[in-house]
Formats: sequence, structure tokens, C-alpha cells
Amino acid sequence: MINSRQLTICLGLMLSGCGSYPIKTTLMVGDDRDRFGCVASAGYQWCGTENACVRPWELAKTRGLSLEDHSIKQYCANQGQANR
Repeated sequence: MINSRQLTICLGLMLSGCGSYPIKTTLMVGDDRDRFGCVASAGYQWCGTENACVRPWELAKTRGLSLEDHSIKQYCANQGQANR
């Protein structure tokens, strides 16, 4: 017959192994939103001038910008100064 002390020790030993394995966290596709809500894995980044999440290549096409990174960064840094 097992008494309560033995049962407590047995349960303690069994449960002590539960916390020894690292918990793997996986992100869902599209679950990588930045502080503005833009989904980087879908190609979106924040543009202050547009006040929206944009895809740089689409923005370059619609606004007649160069596809070079500095051109788009400069445009998006000019918050509210672009003609739309």
C-alpha cells in the first residue's frame, strides 16, 4: 500500500521532468507584424508619407520612384510632404 508521502514523492519526481524540455514556438505565416501592423513576410513595410503599409516595388511603380532602396526610404521618410 502506498502512503501519501510516497505518493507525493512519486508525483513530484514524475512532474519534475515536465519543465526540462524547451517549448518550441512557431509563427504562423503572416504572423510577423511590426509595430504598424505591416506584415514583413508579405513584403510590406511602413511608409509615413502614404500613412500605410506598402510594398516597395508597388509604391515605386505607382509613384514613379526608383526601385533603389534609398529612394523609397527617402520618399517614405518625407511624412506628408509628397503629392498624392
